[in-house]
Amino acid sequence: MTRIAYFGLPLGALLLEKDGAELTLAALSPTDAPGRRRLDRILGDRVLDARDFDDPRAFERAVEGRLAEAPPELIASWYFTRRLPSRWLDRAPLGAIGVHPSLLPRYRGPNPFFAAIDAGDVVTGVSVHRLVERYDEGDVLATETLPVDERTSWELARALDRPSLRLLRDVVRRIRGGEPLAAAPQNEALAS
Repeated sequence: MTRIAYFGLPLGALLLEKDGAELTLAALSPTDAPGRRRLDRILGDRVLDARDFDDPRAFERAVEGRLAEAPPELIASWYFTRRLPSRWLDRAPLGAIGVHPSLLPRYRGPNPFFAAIDAGDVVTGVSVHRLVERYDEGDVLATETLPVDERTSWELARALDRPSLRLLRDVVRRIRGGEPLAAAPQNEALAS
């Protein structure tokens, strides 16, 4: 079984756990999101909630302690609100993956929903990419497109949740199964 350290919102961790993944750590983003209590019941002391720490450095120290106690083979992130330091990423021999709600390299960074609407894009989507030291710049492993339609930024963000979770689960399943993944480097000329 592949040991996974997860970073992000509770729903991603719950679905990976449901898929049979061995989550050695679930570090939760400091934002309100459903599923926290259920995840606490399932994973117990493997959950670290960033909201429980007044000092971000204390949260980082707690994460580092957990990573040292139970070294992960893979790191997976679904909407974690902070950049993961390279010293964490380097701990996982299978690497680290993250889901980003745009078609990378377009709209790296925060609030890609507004950027897609503001630019008049007809299509957007989600990308699963390798996490690297620089934010949202790792090789792309999988994408899925979605029409922007007449959605607001909030509506577009919600519409991207299902495809982003589907891709997260699929890529993690493939990595756990030992399947080789084609990684496409991001074209810097297309970065926005």
